[in-house]
Amino acid sequence: MKKLKKSQRAPFMMLLGLVVLGIASLYPMQVASIRSLVMQGLVEVPLRAEIMGLVTLLQPFVLSMVALGTGQYLSKKVGLRSLISQGKWRTKKGFVPATLSGLGLGAGFVGFDQVLEPWLPFLGETVRPDLYGLVVGILYGGIVEEVLLRFGLMTVFVYFLTKKGKRRKPKKYVTAILISALLFALGHYGATSSLTEMTPLVWTRMLLLNGSGGVVFGLLYWKHHLEAAMVGHMTTHVGMFVTNYLLYMIGS
Repeated sequence: MKKLKKSQRAPFMMLLGLVVLGIASLYPMQVASIRSLVMQGLVEVPLRAEIMGLVTLLQPFVLSMVALGTGQYLSKKVGLRSLISQGKWRTKKGFVPATLSGLGLGAGFVGFDQVLEPWLPFLGETVRPDLYGLVVGILYGGIVEEVLLRFGLMTVFVYFLTKKGKRRKPKKYVTAILISALLFALGHYGATSSLTEMTPLVWTRMLLLNGSGGVVFGLLYWKHHLEAAMVGHMTTHVGMFVTNYLLYMIGS
């Protein structure tokens, strides 16, 4: 990663601080998961669960560092931007469409699952929405995943597809958005497979829901800025939480 200029260091550190906050939100879940596996005799760990929990967070931290450096260096060359990176924190442009699209996506995802429930019984389990899950969705999903998938990968795809920013045709940006959205969707395989068997319908649901989210977040990054993509991702989780909570209250 190329050494950052002095003027870029403060924005980089600010974005890094947000990423660390997002990754830290995973810690309680990681420790609980490790303890559960140990108690069931499924794994043996050489260190205490609290230490192993920290170890599991090293990979997303390193990947995020690479993505941050990549985005910081390449985004401006291809016409993409981050408000924090550019020091334009006070602008409000892009946040209204980001919030509305995120809330709409969240409610739409829950509604789609309601339609699929007869064929996917695990979707019909009535469980009170988890506030901690919402926090992880907002901090890790909204910050870390957007840094990795949009600021990092999508920026790299745009950089090469546009010949280092020299041929900025819309179709090149759309292609980069679709590729990063597909990778975003595939990245949810682990979480999905832990819930149910990966049948063709489950695969379709995973790719369609997460892929559509990735497309919307990519468009927000392209048309507005990284922070709009973050807000869109965050409010998607808020929309899902609120809709699920309302359904829970109705069904209880």
